[in-house]
Amino acid sequence: MPLNPMKLLQIKNAWDRFTAGHPKFPLFLKAIQKQGITEAPSWSSR
Repeated sequence: MPLNPMKLLQIKNAWDRFTAGHPKFPLFLKAIQKQGITEAPSWSSR
């Protein structure tokens, strides 16, 4: 399937709008990429 440049432009515009409304999300993605996701410790309430 060939790459459609107009579709890429639409995706980029949607990403730009999303990150304008959620400026910390790209930083979150970078942190996940660098450190990975670890399971939070489970605390028992006994």
